This record gives sequence, C-alpha cells and structure tokens, in this order.
Amino acid sequence: MSAVRSTMNTLLELVADQVKPDRVAEAGDAESVADAAVIVRPVGLERVGRSQRDGPVLDLQLAVLVVCLGRRALDNLEALLAAVETAGQYSISPLRPEPLLAGPVQLGFELRVPVSLRLEDTRGPLVTEPLVVTPELIGR
Repeated sequence: MSAVRSTMNTLLELVADQVKPDRVAEAGDAESVADAAVIVRPVGLERVGRSQRDGPVLDLQLAVLVVCLGRRALDNLEALLAAVETAGQYSISPLRPEPLLAGPVQLGFELRVPVSLRLEDTRGPLVTEPLVVTPELIGR
C-alpha cells in the first residue's frame, strides 16, 4: 500500500472513531456517500520538501476536506476538531467555498496531513579514501 493511501486510511479511522455510531465515507464512492454523516475527500497532494530521516525522504502534504452532514453535524464537527487538534500533526483551515456536494451549506474544514515518502538512495557509496593518480610518461 502506498504511503499516501496508508495515511488516508489512518485519517479515515480517526474520523470514524470520533463520530461513532455515525458513518464515514470517502468521496468518490457514490453508494457509501449517500447515507454518510461525514464525508472525507482528498483534494490535493503537495511536495513540501526533502529531508534525510534514516535515508532520503520526500515530504508531502495531503489536503483533505472533511464535511459533516445531517442532524448531528455540529456534534460531529466539534468532536473531529477536538480530535485533530490533540493529534498535533495536522493543520486545520476553514472549508473552501466550493461545495463538496450539491445542496445546503455544509459544515466542515480542510485538513493538511503530512506524509513521508521514502525514496531509494541512488547515490553510490561514499568515497572514504582520496583518489591516487600516478602519472606516467609515455615515450615520444
């Protein structure tokens, strides 16, 4: 499983734990979105930089919209904001103005989730000895 998909699954589990017994759905699956109380929709993946934590790592940031629907929308939104705030690695911003679903005004937020993608080290081994060159004069 890819690092981004794994991060998305972890986020979906966190959201589902906070809004039990209400249902959570990932946008894109029309059948499951129909009766979900919370919809999670990935909207972007950005490169943040590179780092060297135990080898080369590509630092990414997954942007996700979290929308709460139904009678318990306010309760679910409150629980999710508290959970995300205490998790620490996420950053929260207001919901973008474009609608996730057609219909009434939606309650939610945009979440930015860090993702570390390990890269293969394509560099050769480090040179530990200086290069020794012995010049030879070849006859004229």
